[in-house]
Amino acid sequence: MIQQPIALKGCIIFIDALTYNKIKYVTEKYSKEFTSLLHCEYDESNNSYFIYDAYFPTQKNNATTTELDGIDIVKLKAEGADLTRLCGHIHSHVNMGVSPSDTDETEIRERVESGGDFSCSVIVNKKGELYGHVYDAARDRYFKKVPVEIVSPEYPIEAYETDLLKSIKEAESVEEVEMLMEEGYEGHVLRDNSLTKEQEEELDKEIKDKFSTFYHNYAKSNYKKNKKHNYGVNPRLKKVGNKPRVYDADYWDEIEDERDIRLPAKKEKNINEMTQEEYEDWMRDLMY
Repeated sequence: MIQQPIALKGCIIFIDALTYNKIKYVTEKYSKEFTSLLHCEYDESNNSYFIYDAYFPTQKNNATTTELDGIDIVKLKAEGADLTRLCGHIHSHVNMGVSPSDTDETEIRERVESGGDFSCSVIVNKKGELYGHVYDAARDRYFKKVPVEIVSPEYPIEAYETDLLKSIKEAESVEEVEMLMEEGYEGHVLRDNSLTKEQEEELDKEIKDKFSTFYHNYAKSNYKKNKKHNYGVNPRLKKVGNKPRVYDADYWDEIEDERDIRLPAKKEKNINEMTQEEYEDWMRDLMY
């Protein structure tokens, strides 16, 4: 049985800077929750987990859930994934906070139970917030609030500090020094590992080919029937009681983003103030 969540003293999660920039790009580009599986290695000498190489399996995406295609995960081998090291996991909470939901805490354990010594997971959102948590099977422990830092193995912080001192000495103004100090190590390696146009286009293709949307079951099962009842050759919305029902899956795609940010009248709390559970309840009310 899993132990109570505890803080893992000295534990830290490192994310490769280029990998993080890819995750950040997809998070900003895509309006629903998504999941990426990543290589991850544990370094016992400093109790750290290093996440790198993001892979995107075929998945069904909604505002609060993601369902992966198990067969496609195996197919990631053709893209260079080593399934024995694919124990890193990143998923987005879109516009919500990054604290894990009950489902997140359950699934991180289930991933280890299906194989592997540990599962290292990071939750991200469009604000750029990060939340790290780890389930360690060897110690049967679930560690919450693990610090997450962005690094570049090719450019360790020691080399950065040496170059920073040199740049400060060569700076021609106080403003230039302030900019160098403000950027910091993470800012520097992120800038050095900015995505190329080609890399962005590859990620756009990943989103188009592998991400999809959950459609309303009512819409899927009644599309032909509604067409037969002459709701239109390409029916959009029809009122059922005081709630709209979507019969056209294409239209559902078009309005999904709008529905993600529209609050029911009975909800007074702003979307950004909701907990993950409140947000899920709201989405169920909105869709059903």
